[in-house]
Amino acid sequence: MIYFVTASKDASVYSLTPTKNTGLDEILTISKHYNRFEERDNARTFIHFDIDNIPSYVTASNVELHLSLAQPEELAGSYTLYGYPVTESWEMGRGTWPETINTDGINWEIQSGVDFTTEVSQSFTYFGGDVNMNIKPIYDYWTGSTNYGIRLSHTSSIEESGLEYGVLKFYSKETNTFLQPLMKLQWDDSIFTTGSLLPLSDSQIIIRSKELRDSYNEGNKIKIKVIGRGLYPTKTFTNTFTYNDIKYLPQTSYYAVREEITKRVIVDFSEYTKISCNSDGNFIVMDTSNFPTNRVYRLLFKVVRDGISEFIDDDLTFIIK
Repeated sequence: MIYFVTASKDASVYSLTPTKNTGLDEILTISKHYNRFEERDNARTFIHFDIDNIPSYVTASNVELHLSLAQPEELAGSYTLYGYPVTESWEMGRGTWPETINTDGINWEIQSGVDFTTEVSQSFTYFGGDVNMNIKPIYDYWTGSTNYGIRLSHTSSIEESGLEYGVLKFYSKETNTFLQPLMKLQWDDSIFTTGSLLPLSDSQIIIRSKELRDSYNEGNKIKIKVIGRGLYPTKTFTNTFTYNDIKYLPQTSYYAVREEITKRVIVDFSEYTKISCNSDGNFIVMDTSNFPTNRVYRLLFKVVRDGISEFIDDDLTFIIK
């Protein structure tokens, strides 16, 4: 299962405007860049997630930070972004770039310190994409010490070098889109007990759901029964209608969730999105906490058999209200 946590505060700090704050800006920036006046323009991003109200049933086997890329500029062929736990409290501030930058929150000159002994990273090659960074060590740092958030940046040696690494702009918590920063807590809560059910062995299959509702409320755990069937069931001379037979999907079956307008996958196939099974058939359980509301989502499926992945889309959509 995957549990979303949205940012409680975020801000970027800029070396060219060392006393200015941009806490309310819709964009977060990480950069190692020289402007047209050949001035060094470094930027770091600070993000805080409130973990005090995470439900007790959530088990963080893996923790991923997701930032949606808004605009890359003049990127290097390859680069690595680093994350460090922040060791001091900080204020987000009320500034925006460039119109109303002010001095009432965190800035380059008074930015909070970090613990360099706990480090996470993500590398990129020839592409400026979304950040999907494993931050489990930093999450463990927060739960074992004090949570002041995370700093994202290039290393100090890169920032001080004469090399050009470009500018990365990501959507902040102030964005008018649904693409705000997310922390994804992930764990495997699947069960697989088939009882007297028979396996689905048809070469071509579809996946349907009689119980999928048109809409669900945000903030709930929902259970959706899914039924795998042969696309072309074998004809038999019995009184039983073949489509009424329930057979179970392989244990290596997974689901994903895609937002329909942008076609962005917000829950991807992984070991944390396995399709479960009990004696009544297959089902999935999702936590809709902090899902963007008033949007249409589509369920997608992946079934792995004999090392071959089959991707299935049977037009199963729903809305989170």
